[in-house]
Amino acid sequence: MNASGLNASALASPPPPPPQHANATVATYLPYGLIIDVLNCVNAFTMLPSLCFLACILAAILGTRLRHNYRHVLFANLLLCDSLFLVSSDTVALLVWRRVPIPVVPCYAFALVASALQYAGLLCVTLMCLERYAAVCHPLRYRAWFDRPAALVASLAAVWSGCAWSPLARALLLLSGGAPLPAGEASCAVDRIEGLVPNATALVALRESTNAAAFAASGVVVAFSYAKVFGALVLYICSLGNSAVVAAVGAAIGDARASSAARYAAYVALFVLSRLVAPVVYGLRDKEILGQMKRMLRVVRRPVEVVPAEVA
Repeated sequence: MNASGLNASALASPPPPPPQHANATVATYLPYGLIIDVLNCVNAFTMLPSLCFLACILAAILGTRLRHNYRHVLFANLLLCDSLFLVSSDTVALLVWRRVPIPVVPCYAFALVASALQYAGLLCVTLMCLERYAAVCHPLRYRAWFDRPAALVASLAAVWSGCAWSPLARALLLLSGGAPLPAGEASCAVDRIEGLVPNATALVALRESTNAAAFAASGVVVAFSYAKVFGALVLYICSLGNSAVVAAVGAAIGDARASSAARYAAYVALFVLSRLVAPVVYGLRDKEILGQMKRMLRVVRRPVEVVPAEVA
C-alpha cells in the first residue's frame, strides 16, 4: 500500500453506485448524496483551519527573527508538507467520490507528489529530533552543528532532494514498462495503474521498501531522541504517527471489499484528528512561536492612533 497516496486505493475507492432499477426514486440516491455533503463539510472543517494556522505560522516565523532558527524553519516546512498533502488528498477524494473520471497521468502524478510530501515530512521530523537531542544533550556543540546558516541550507537541501528520488525512480520505472496506459481512471487507484505495466513487481518493491526504510529510520531516531530528551518531542511523535496511521489504514482497509463506513471512519481519524490537532498542539507548546503570534494579534487588535492636526 502506498503510504502517501492513501486516497488512491483505500479512502478514494467510491462506494457502489445506487441501484439503477425501474422503481428507483429520488430517495434511492439520497443517502449517497448526503454522505458526499457530510464529507464536504469535513473537508472544509479540516482544510480551512489548517490553512489558516499554516498562514499564521509562516507569518510568525518567516516575518520575524525566527526565520533564522533551525527548528522553527524545519517546523514551517513540516507544516507546509502536511497542509499540501491534506489539500491535495481532499481534492482527489472529492473528485473520486463524485465519480469524476481522472486521467491516469494526473492521478499518478498526484500519488508521486503526495509520496514526496510524506518523505519530506519524515525527514523534517528526523532532523528536528536530532536538533532537540543536540540542544539538550550536547549544548556546547550545538552552535557548531545547528546554529549556522549553512547547516539550515544544507538540511533543507537534503530534505527536498532526498524526498524526490523515490517518486522520480517510480515514474521512470513506470514509463520504461512499455505498456500503454488507459485514458481515464475512475478510482485513481495507484495499485491498479502500476499493475498495468510489465514491471509492476519492481514498482511495488521500490515503493514499499522505500516506505519501510523511511518510516523505520525516522522511528528509530524519534525513539532514541525521546529516550534522551523525555517529554520534548510531542510534535515529532504526532507527526510520525501520521505516517503510521496512513500505513496502518492502508493495510487494514486497502481491500476494495472493505465497507464504506470503514473508509469514512479512517478518513476522519487521519485528517481530522492527526493532521488538524498535532500542529496546533505544537504551536501552543512552543513559547517563541506563541509569543510571536500573541504580538501579531495585539498589533491587529490595537486601535489606530489618530494624530491631531496642528493648530495654525
